[in-house]
Amino acid sequence: MDPKEENNKSDIMAGVLEAMEDFKPLKRGQIISGTVVTMTDEGALVNVGHKSEGLIPRNEMRTIEDQDVLDDGNTVTVMVIRGESYDSPAVLSLDKMSHQRGWKRLVEAQNAQERIKGRIVGVNKGGFLVDTENIQGFVPLSQIVTLTKEQMQKLRKGEWNHNDAATELVGKELELVVMDADHVRSRVIMSEREADRQVQDERRTKIVGTLTEGQTITGKVTRISEYGAFIDMGGLAGLLHISEMAWVPVREITDLVTVGQEVTVYILGVDKENKRVSLSLKRLSEEPWEKINEKYKVGDVVDAEITKITDFGAFARLDGMIEGLIHISELSNENVRDVTDIVNSGDKVKVKILSIEFERRRLGLSFKDAKLADDVSHIEGVEVNSSD
Repeated sequence: MDPKEENNKSDIMAGVLEAMEDFKPLKRGQIISGTVVTMTDEGALVNVGHKSEGLIPRNEMRTIEDQDVLDDGNTVTVMVIRGESYDSPAVLSLDKMSHQRGWKRLVEAQNAQERIKGRIVGVNKGGFLVDTENIQGFVPLSQIVTLTKEQMQKLRKGEWNHNDAATELVGKELELVVMDADHVRSRVIMSEREADRQVQDERRTKIVGTLTEGQTITGKVTRISEYGAFIDMGGLAGLLHISEMAWVPVREITDLVTVGQEVTVYILGVDKENKRVSLSLKRLSEEPWEKINEKYKVGDVVDAEITKITDFGAFARLDGMIEGLIHISELSNENVRDVTDIVNSGDKVKVKILSIEFERRRLGLSFKDAKLADDVSHIEGVEVNSSD
């Protein structure tokens, strides 16, 4: 046989095989694309390249929101739900195709912990039924942030009629994170709380990126604890530790700040990795110790207030800012068993400065020496008056 003729035969056979491949019977579950031919009372006829058009019944196109998708000449991707036979066309489904895509999208979203939109379609005492990607999922009550505490309690206890709740909530769109997408069990568990946490975390990341040490910023006190106050700076809470509220020891935090109060604070430190910010109030004013040598010297007798009683003495504050220690041995020339026999918290007294340790921020004071100096001054005053 002529080689040229042999090649022609091979080309013809390849074409026949290719054509046969195109006309393989459509199988259930197969995903194919076709062109919309026309819309009939039964549904949409689609040219899928076979001897007859496939049919998308009207009850298999309910997920289509935009009916223009089925205009003549448009290309659609469908799933075969029944193969063609001699007397009937292949039955196709847009809904099941959408369902398949939906499960794929949900699994991808779960793996990436990506937020997706969901619409509330039902309410029960356990949570919300939501529609997302044309798949129905469930948001447990514990994973909902949309409701107030009162609404949650009413729903959980059955005090909020489900019909009333549905009327108020159905149709509302939520931002959700897929926690579990199990196609085999047809179960989708979602969380609004996790989505909200992600949003808050992103906001904190953005805010912390704009902050620098030494900066001043205004925020609102949102919570007070025994060790400080938390200041909201537009979505990021910073800690104002009790030790950074004033240059003197703070007895009651609420003496300085209260919940809801707006305060201007100094940014002491920024931990961008952990999104933590430490704040200070006292750094906005000069540290009293910086000028102590200009204001006081050893030997001065000054006014003070007793601030704290201990077993070894009493602490006294000078000028409302600097605190020093009156050791128990400096309270009296007599043996002192109980400090409160001599002074008590809140007492206004005179003290003599015995020592100033600038580096260690320590001030040594004496009550007995100040009293002695006062007595001497008083005696001298009497003698002067007597001589007159």
